[in-house]
Amino acid sequence: MVVAGEDGDDKCPTDALVMDRETWMYKTLRSSEIYAKGVRSFKKAAEENRLKTGRRSICCPCSVCYTFKYFNGTDEIEFHLLRHGFMHGYYCWYEHGESILEFSTLSTTLHINDSTYNNDSLDLDNDDDHSNEPVENYNIEMLHDMETNIYG
Repeated sequence: MVVAGEDGDDKCPTDALVMDRETWMYKTLRSSEIYAKGVRSFKKAAEENRLKTGRRSICCPCSVCYTFKYFNGTDEIEFHLLRHGFMHGYYCWYEHGESILEFSTLSTTLHINDSTYNNDSLDLDNDDDHSNEPVENYNIEMLHDMETNIYG
């Protein structure tokens, strides 16, 4: 099993690695060796990114901290990840050196079902039902409000 982050690439992972992350991060027990190995690979990537960027601290991506809490080292983060697991959907470690732009092209092939957003499902047959009602132009009103000095 390939664990993301072990190849030394600081860019976003390939499709195979993303699928691997989905497995070890969210579909295995946090007490398993696979999960522990994945957390160690995350710690390594996070620490390398901290040194590369010159930051003093690293944000914790656990399901409680949700990248809002920072720690000076990775030991506390490891404890949080083993106890609480990763926050939902953190396949691309964008807060830890991976590019979310590169990842977005990968994620479109993973979980998005284009048929969900099929325009044929929209009800456009009844467009003329309200054609005789006056239309209020909120855009003009908003532009007028924008030009009005609210402080004077």
